[in-house]
Amino acid sequence: PDWPQPATAQGRQRSPIALPAFSIQHLTEMLSQLGAMRIHEVWAWNFQEEAEACLDVARSCSSGAFVALDVEFPGFVQQPPLSATRDEQYAALRCNVDMLQPIQLGIAISDMEGAVGGVWSFNLHFSMWEDLHTEASVALLSGAGLNFLRHEAEGIDAQDFGRWLATSPLIGQSSVAHRWLTFSGNYDLGYLLKLITAGRQLPS
Repeated sequence: PDWPQPATAQGRQRSPIALPAFSIQHLTEMLSQLGAMRIHEVWAWNFQEEAEACLDVARSCSSGAFVALDVEFPGFVQQPPLSATRDEQYAALRCNVDMLQPIQLGIAISDMEGAVGGVWSFNLHFSMWEDLHTEASVALLSGAGLNFLRHEAEGIDAQDFGRWLATSPLIGQSSVAHRWLTFSGNYDLGYLLKLITAGRQLPS
């Protein structure tokens, strides 16, 4: 089908988020630290080891952690007009998340002081021959460095990843509360909910 193509790299409207009372200097230092940090690339073959390392960093944050989240996904099957109501926007989001599969989930963890403890890129199984996508989004993500052949051959099973995340201290039972941050919250959180509920449809 000739699905609508995204107008931007992910076609998402970016909106500001509420951050803790960090100074601009402190925030700049955090971003510089993050830029210099090695990103742990996680595939099916090293998933258990890296997942445990990710949790170790979260556990080391005795007062709770900030968990920054970013999800890459393969475009849109429905895009509401700019004049759409909130209900119409959610209906489009629900349609997209229900029909499409997330490709990659990035997590960065810091303590309450903003010290980044680690960054992980969880690469999920995705097949361009089986999973719905837009050609424009695949081209843009490929240009940004995603290797779709590797995602198909070495990607983490989405249900395995979702089961781990749902029962981990990041979301499941924990003695401290973690705070999740997103740059484009609606779709990131929509795909996160899909993963931790074993692919169930979003609520209507």
